[in-house]
Amino acid sequence: MKPYLIALEIAGPTAMWTRVDSGDAPTSYEAPTFQAAKQIFESILWLRSAEVIPLKCEICSPIVKHRYYTNYNGPLRKDANDPIKAETAGPHQLIATVLVNVRYKLHALVISDRGPKRELSDKARRWTDDARICGGHAYQERFEYRLKHGQWHHTPFLGWKEFTPSELGPLRTDTHADESVDGVSLPSLLHRTFPRGQFTRYRPSFQTERMICKGVLDYFPKTTIETMHEGDFSHVE
Repeated sequence: MKPYLIALEIAGPTAMWTRVDSGDAPTSYEAPTFQAAKQIFESILWLRSAEVIPLKCEICSPIVKHRYYTNYNGPLRKDANDPIKAETAGPHQLIATVLVNVRYKLHALVISDRGPKRELSDKARRWTDDARICGGHAYQERFEYRLKHGQWHHTPFLGWKEFTPSELGPLRTDTHADESVDGVSLPSLLHRTFPRGQFTRYRPSFQTERMICKGVLDYFPKTTIETMHEGDFSHVE
């Protein structure tokens, strides 16, 4: 199965890649998780006939954390579901630790979808059954066109949906990974939440012993990335 390379650069004033172990005062990871990087790519183009597999993230600005306050007025606040107290229940103040002034370069491989045919739409199934069409190649060409022309499948966001990017486009030549961001350990890094995207069962998985080295976070071990470049995805979850 031949892989195709895609990449993008994204920047924004605020980002939040929530650590799942940070409780009700959420704290951000220093870089987007695998699943967060995947949703950024798929916010530009999403096809059921192709699968995007993020490879690495280059952190191109210093890591700066900032305290963020917002008022939550949703159904999870105290007394929100009590028919008597709901009208007088006030908003809950949410305190979070976010990142500010972020810039990333994201790199990924895209391949023809590996999921069961029953999960595909009729149009996507016709694509996968047609020997003349390669889902991965089709995704790469359409992705690069849409990225260049600023066309989205849905509004991109940096972790939380209210944090929209200030820049999103092809890789720039004058930005590079910040090598001062080095030796940052990411224990229990959230990897996937859905094995094959939104049409598969919720099954979160985590990675251990991930490390940011000289501004680069690899989402897989080096040996795994090498086999993926060779077209072997048999051991990639």
